[in-house]
Amino acid sequence: MSPQQKNQNPPLLLSTRALRKGEKQSLLDLGFDVLVQPSIAVKHLAFDMPQGWNQAVFTSQHAVASFVKHPQAEKQIALGRIAHCVGTLTQEAAISAGFRPGHHADKAIDLAGLLIDQPMPGTLFFFCGDKRLDVLPTRLAEAEVDCPERIVYRSRPKSTPLNRSVDYLLFYSPSAVQSFTAVNKIGAAKCVCIGPTTAAALTGKTQKVWIAQTPDFNALSAALQEALRAE
Repeated sequence: MSPQQKNQNPPLLLSTRALRKGEKQSLLDLGFDVLVQPSIAVKHLAFDMPQGWNQAVFTSQHAVASFVKHPQAEKQIALGRIAHCVGTLTQEAAISAGFRPGHHADKAIDLAGLLIDQPMPGTLFFFCGDKRLDVLPTRLAEAEVDCPERIVYRSRPKSTPLNRSVDYLLFYSPSAVQSFTAVNKIGAAKCVCIGPTTAAALTGKTQKVWIAQTPDFNALSAALQEALRAE
């Protein structure tokens, strides 16, 4: 049953990050009114390009976007640099930038396992944000795998108080949850999260949580439809 069939007015869905045109249309096709309010503002940083590495590690699309803004990025990528990525969208961004595909996993801990168990010749370098989680670097350090890092972007809260209630919330990171809930109540809204780490940030705030099976929009949409069927 679609939202329009069950309710006279379509339920309101809030995405806490910007949506691509196709993503927004798919939500509209499901029968939602869609509101977009990014909870995180990202600032790309100038950084010193490290030397002596041949494999980049990325856990977010923002890190890829920041890397390619560097004046030496094109030259580095042209040398055949490999990108190991968390998430399908991160991998797609890296490949689109010209990186050769390396290991890929849906979770940072799983990517760390691949880097440990199936190492490739050469040297790793982790390009990340200032709010990066400790999971991957800690696991690599425990296995004595050298992987220095460089912060290439910063993120800060951007949420503003809502003047109306929403029925569904889409969250893409723990920091987005923290930003949103700092100025808004979850209330009766159903929360759909990109992964378990994001969902964990909602602990104590709501029990109405659905989690995407993989960290991509198609899986997020599938989880959203599960939440919809639960009505």
